Amino acid sequence: MHRQPRSRDALIESHLSLARALAFRYRHSAEPLEDLVQVAAVGLVKAADRWDPGRGSAFSSFAVPTILGELRRHFRDATWDVRPPRRLQEVCMSLERAWSTLLSRTGREPTVADLAAHLGLEAPQPAFAAAR
Repeated sequence: MHRQPRSRDALIESHLSLARALAFRYRHSAEPLEDLVQVAAVGLVKAADRWDPGRGSAFSSFAVPTILGELRRHFRDATWDVRPPRRLQEVCMSLERAWSTLLSRTGREPTVADLAAHLGLEAPQPAFAAAR
């Protein structure tokens, strides 16, 4: 699909707020928001290059899955050195959210016991206690 460069640029510029909003969904992750906005913008550009207005779908309907896919790919490629099981990833994300919640609620860094109680998990015992 060949499109005028100006119309492509206008399409991208008019939908940058959509890319920002999608990146903002992941603001609580460990990744800086500015990086996520850049990744979302790359997804927006890819969507603009592949979108065919002749197919009848709205650009935003086509762009959202492309942008979200780019964000997910970024998390997959940039945040995990080793691919742990999904359950472990979910527990890790739950711990990050719990840590933030408890920090704001108590004004101090939560302990392992605090986090375990908040999440309804059993706190691990120190290694030296298990050896006794």
